[in-house]
Amino acid sequence: MILEKWDDEAEYHQRNMFKLMQEMENLEFMDSDIWQKCFDTITHKKRINNLAFLDYFNQVLKKFNSDPKGAFFKKLDGHI
Repeated sequence: MILEKWDDEAEYHQRNMFKLMQEMENLEFMDSDIWQKCFDTITHKKRINNLAFLDYFNQVLKKFNSDPKGAFFKKLDGHI
């Protein structure tokens, strides 16, 4: 359901993606397809208008990239 509405809700609305990522992180929801879609969307955006969002996105990318038990360990170097 989330991936079906991605283009309408998250692709062009940074606040929606920010809130989605925060909720998934708070709930410890680790669906790798959704997280990968978040990371892909963040890195192909031409600009992120809010510095707080940019800081949060960068922190999440680094956290997932450095977690040796996670599915994204050392796979996000290109995104960072």
